[in-house]
Amino acid sequence: MTTPVTENTAYSIITDGLRNAKKLPFGEDPDSEELGLYMRKLNQIINFVQTTGIRLFLIQDTPITLVAGTSLYTLGPSGTVVMTKPIGVVDQYYLYSAANGATKRPVFKISRQEWDMLSVTTQQGPVTQIFVDPQVLTLNINTWLVPDANEATGTLHLALKTQVTNFVGVTDSMQFPIEWALTLGWLFAKEVAIGQPQAIVTRCDQMADYYLMKLDEWDAEQDTSIFPQPDQRLFQNRRFNR
Repeated sequence: MTTPVTENTAYSIITDGLRNAKKLPFGEDPDSEELGLYMRKLNQIINFVQTTGIRLFLIQDTPITLVAGTSLYTLGPSGTVVMTKPIGVVDQYYLYSAANGATKRPVFKISRQEWDMLSVTTQQGPVTQIFVDPQVLTLNINTWLVPDANEATGTLHLALKTQVTNFVGVTDSMQFPIEWALTLGWLFAKEVAIGQPQAIVTRCDQMADYYLMKLDEWDAEQDTSIFPQPDQRLFQNRRFNR
């Protein structure tokens, strides 16, 4: 089977977007000054789209090595876990060490309000909950309970929504599938169509919204069915009368 040719470069998306916005005549190419100007705009669009909830196939299961007596783990270039700052945490679980059978147990995510309402945050034991605290340079993960020596023999696993690496050169390929090229081309056209005749602006708006909606629907349909389950936190420390 022949491998399809990928046209997912910054150059091709900028060129298509300019033509969609009728700012580049057919048969002509953008010059170096235009490419330098529009590269930043394209990266801004990519960074914005990541905030809309579309995953971009960048969810990664990342193990966090627990340290006995330590409840705060920072993820970022200057964090305790050195990496590109993730956008957020999609899911999480605890993985026992191989010596204990390498089995898993669920870990629940709690809100800031729930974290603030915890009366004691220094108690050591099994990690059952985490509070995710986004900061400017790091994504902070607070654990409860604080891992003890036994808990530190296993690892906390986070399904992280990671960031797309921005374009640096015009021939760089995108870090996500070719299905995204058409959507980005029209989103880019929507941004650069300002000042064009209203008919062109309207068409770019409509096409950008249409392709973004379809991509969002397609992304969501990749998931398997979700079965609601009771939140086990509701049953903690609760007494039931016979």
